[in-house]
Amino acid sequence: MDFHDIEGTNVLNVTESVTEVEVIWYGDLAFVTSIAGTSNNESASLWWQYWVNDELGPVAANKYQVHDGDAVSWKRIPPEMESTDQPIDYTIIGGAVVLAVIGFGFLVFLSTRKAKE
Repeated sequence: MDFHDIEGTNVLNVTESVTEVEVIWYGDLAFVTSIAGTSNNESASLWWQYWVNDELGPVAANKYQVHDGDAVSWKRIPPEMESTDQPIDYTIIGGAVVLAVIGFGFLVFLSTRKAKE
């Protein structure tokens, strides 16, 4: 669902301007527990997380200041599914293994050559 021309200064109050949001306050930090009647699910590790311009929010939703043109979205996903996680580059791991095998082979070659002398 897309909303345009929304008034607000931070992610929380922008979201509250278009739908029902439930929060638990920890001091002056808001922890979002439900959006539009859909709650976090602790047993399934599903937590509401906000994203601004396709980047995971780094602070509480009430602390992130929005600017004209920002795209805010909320996702209820497990933390391990965050799209900011980069996939493992197995090419680097494979290269390191090859170098280790070559290095070990070279050491074995040197030690057998030394033993023959």
